[in-house]
Amino acid sequence: MKKTKILQNIFIKVALLFAVTRSVAADTFITFDPPGSTFTSPNGITPDGVITGYYNDASRMTHGFIRSRDGAITTFDGPNATFGTQAYGINSARVITGGYCDPVNCHGFLRVRDGTFTTFDVPDAVFGTFPVGINEGAVITGGYFDADLKFHSFVRARDGAFATFDPGMVTNSSGIINPAGAVTGHFFSPPDFLAHSFVRDHKGTTTIFDVPSVCQQFNGTFATGINPAGQVVGTYYDANCETFHGFQRSPKGAFMTIDFPGATATEADAINPAGAISGIYFPPSGETFFGFLRSPNGNFTTYSAPPGSFGPNDKAINPPGAITGFYQDATGAHGYLWTPR
Repeated sequence: MKKTKILQNIFIKVALLFAVTRSVAADTFITFDPPGSTFTSPNGITPDGVITGYYNDASRMTHGFIRSRDGAITTFDGPNATFGTQAYGINSARVITGGYCDPVNCHGFLRVRDGTFTTFDVPDAVFGTFPVGINEGAVITGGYFDADLKFHSFVRARDGAFATFDPGMVTNSSGIINPAGAVTGHFFSPPDFLAHSFVRDHKGTTTIFDVPSVCQQFNGTFATGINPAGQVVGTYYDANCETFHGFQRSPKGAFMTIDFPGATATEADAINPAGAISGIYFPPSGETFFGFLRSPNGNFTTYSAPPGSFGPNDKAINPPGAITGFYQDATGAHGYLWTPR
C-alpha cells in the first residue's frame, strides 16, 4: 500500500488519489467551488449544512470561504493577509476560526456571522499561531511556534484567555474539540518520529495513547476527531506494519477497530454526536478508494467522487451525517457535500 500518514498534515491524501465511480445513487453528492478556485478545501460543517474552508486562486493565493445552505459562497481574507487565509472550524452560530499571514507573521482569527474579524496570537508565539478547531462555546484550539521553533498546542477561551500545552498537535482536522473543551490530536515523537495521539480534557489533563496493536517501526496512531461523548476516532498502522485500520476509543480508553468489510485498508476521519463515523476505504483491487459513513450500529453506506476524478477526501461530518471534503480531477481540487438519504 502506497499511502503513508507521515505527511498527513500537508494533504497526504492528494498524493494517493485514484479514479472512482459513484455507488450510491439515492444519496446526494454536490460539487462546489468558490469563483476562480483551482483547489478547494472544505474543512468544517455546521449542523444545518453551512460549510467553511479555503481555496487557492490562479495565482496560488489562499482565501477563506463560507458556503450557505442554498449554495451561495462568500469569500474572505484576514486583515492585511498578504500571504493567504485558511479557514478551518465553524460552529452552529457560524463563528469561524483559522489563520492568515500578513507581511510580519501568521495569526489566528475568529470571524463572526456579520464578517467581523477578531485576530489573536498566543502570547508565547513568535513564529505563528495556527487555529484549527472551534466548539459551540467559541473555544478554539490549534498550535503555535515559540522562539525556539518548537511547536506547542493551545486552547483559547471565549474571553480570549489562553492555555498552552504539549504535545504540539499536527493535524488539519477541524473536529478535534468537543463542546466540553476536550481536545484530541496526534504528534510525532523523536527520535523515531512515530505518531502518537492524545486527549486533553477540559480540566487540562493530557493523556497520551496508542492503539495497542500498532506498528512500532513507522507511522503509528493518528487521532483526528472527538464527539461530545468523548469518543475519539482516527487511524493506525497495524502491528504487522502492513496496512491502515480505523479505530474508535471510548472515554475510558477502550479501543475498537473499524474495518470496512473486505477492504485492504480503512481510514476513520471524523465522528458526530450520535457516533456516526466518516472515512475512506480501499477495496481489494487497490486501484480505487471510496468514502463511507458508518452508523453507530456498525452499518456502512458508501459513496464516491464523480467518474474520472480522484477522491473523495472527507474532512468533516455534521449531526445529520452530511459529509464534506474535496476530490481532484484534471482541472484541480473541488469541494463536495455528500448527504445520506
